[in-house]
Amino acid sequence: PAAIITSYVEVAATVVECIAPRRTELQEGTVNLEISVNGGNDMTTSQQSYLYYRDPIIEHIGPSYGYAAEGESIRIHGHGFVKSADLTCRFDTHVSPQARWISSSEVECKSPRIDPGFDARVVSVMVAMNGVDYGKTNEDVAWPEFSFINNPAVVDVVPSIASADGGTLCRLKGKNLERAVACRFGTLGIAVPVIEKTSSEILCRPPPIPHNSPYLLEKAEIFINFEEIGFHSIGLELTYEPHRSQDELYALSLNDTQAVPVVTHVDPDLVGGMGGYSLRVLGDGFVNRQGLACSFGPDVVVPARFISTQEIVCPSPRLPPGVIMVGVINGGSLLKSRKGYPVSFFADFGITRSEPGFGPVGGGTIVSIYGPFPPICVSENKVKCRFGSVDVYAYRVDNDEVGCIAPPVWYPETVKVQVSCNDGESFSKSYQTFSYESNVQIDAISPRHGGLLGGTEVLLLGRHFKNTSTLRCLFGNADYVRAEFLSESQILCKSPPKMGPGQVIVEVSTNGVDYSSSLQKYEYRRPPVIESMWPSAGSSALGGTKVFVKGSYFSDEVHLACSFDGTLVQATYIDNTTLSCTSTPHRPEIFEFKIVGDMYSGDLSYQSAEPFDFFFYLEP
Repeated sequence: PAAIITSYVEVAATVVECIAPRRTELQEGTVNLEISVNGGNDMTTSQQSYLYYRDPIIEHIGPSYGYAAEGESIRIHGHGFVKSADLTCRFDTHVSPQARWISSSEVECKSPRIDPGFDARVVSVMVAMNGVDYGKTNEDVAWPEFSFINNPAVVDVVPSIASADGGTLCRLKGKNLERAVACRFGTLGIAVPVIEKTSSEILCRPPPIPHNSPYLLEKAEIFINFEEIGFHSIGLELTYEPHRSQDELYALSLNDTQAVPVVTHVDPDLVGGMGGYSLRVLGDGFVNRQGLACSFGPDVVVPARFISTQEIVCPSPRLPPGVIMVGVINGGSLLKSRKGYPVSFFADFGITRSEPGFGPVGGGTIVSIYGPFPPICVSENKVKCRFGSVDVYAYRVDNDEVGCIAPPVWYPETVKVQVSCNDGESFSKSYQTFSYESNVQIDAISPRHGGLLGGTEVLLLGRHFKNTSTLRCLFGNADYVRAEFLSESQILCKSPPKMGPGQVIVEVSTNGVDYSSSLQKYEYRRPPVIESMWPSAGSSALGGTKVFVKGSYFSDEVHLACSFDGTLVQATYIDNTTLSCTSTPHRPEIFEFKIVGDMYSGDLSYQSAEPFDFFFYLEP
């Protein structure tokens, strides 16, 4: 289409402002931006590029809340995110202090600080690729909302001294603690669940520590894990007392011989029915003597491993799907807990396949894992995928498919992929593999231009190409085209058609999901047009007739050629409307004459559509 001209407003002697004209989705891609001071008659020739892209779609964010007094890193999931230095996130009227592109389906933003006394607490989250135009949500979903909450604070821990053998109950007092889910004592400590909580107090039991723990010599910093956000230091410390001797522990166990065990929690409380999963049973009054066991319903009993008087570990037996009450039977006295704790057992599932089976080391690959999966996996929002040793939450869960985004790794490797239905407490015994491979890179393409009808064979030179059924090229926002593998450093793609001229970005994918980010440019050009030629005849025997051609869309390059009945002769560029070429010897007859935009590419769409006649005559 013809160039679109829009008015501008002069801001300064060196700055003007223009409003970009509307274009349809079929006209996505890069266009040249020029300025005219005389109504479009004369334009600058700076060839500055301006990219038209589709508005990104935001589907959901996580976490969905953060603190008013400090920024929180949140992940924004959707599609159509473009890698740009101008990427910006906005929380209502507040612009994020930091935004980072991760993939076309995910960006990371830092929530801004707000004034709780004046600013809104619940705001909409928006994303702009260019810092100005903010995208859309899914048509059926409102803008995702982010809530600012008051920062939690802990002012005291009672007691501040705990036994190295475990069992001490600590009360952490403060405010805004209702979202606390776990405690950790020391940066190297093991996370333990919050036993009870209110907005002003939480209860946690510091776990036992080994005899070589550094926290026997120094204080352990206390951290609290809040829903969705993770662990935060609370600015308080705990002192561990030295371990008791075996004689002391034995004497304490004798004193508790008649203790009735109390079960307060089982972790995890959702496991597969095939058995073999480790269950942490928390409570009080557990006795480390022969016969210590866990009961699963009225009939199934399995031996337990003593950790402390408040914690034991039991392997789950094989059970049918359903809810089972888990209790404790104390060693020695064989006294049973009066109440158990409900644990849900679901039918174990097998992973049948996953796609794609490989992706870049930088992560971001959307991996589909196929089941079938039990209904509880679909109903509970606790599904995770494990890639090797790294766990990520699933972003999509169906009866027969789980979708997860592969995390990044440091180097190429093959890892196991497993699925958990209980927030990562246990994972499927079956698995698929996922191979991390070096990032695909395009270093050069040839030719760098072609006709609008497509079909130009473009050679891509680069690194880490792979011969797969999903090897493909992407020209701008058009549908992908399949690629022909030549070697690990060369592939061949045919350009797809395009509605109008302009530059597009060319990328390559080896797995059909992840594309390179090499930003190689390919230009679609209008074919040359012949308006007139002179002379229109020449010697057949000698050739050598210099023919001048007038027309349009001639390019100043060495590839421009004239075609005398299919015989190509390199043209001499004079200006963008004039060129010349010299005829070759030919049998006497009238033949078609055309202008070919690139004599080496074989691109039939990049030549003049209406041929002219040229007469080769015999010398008199």
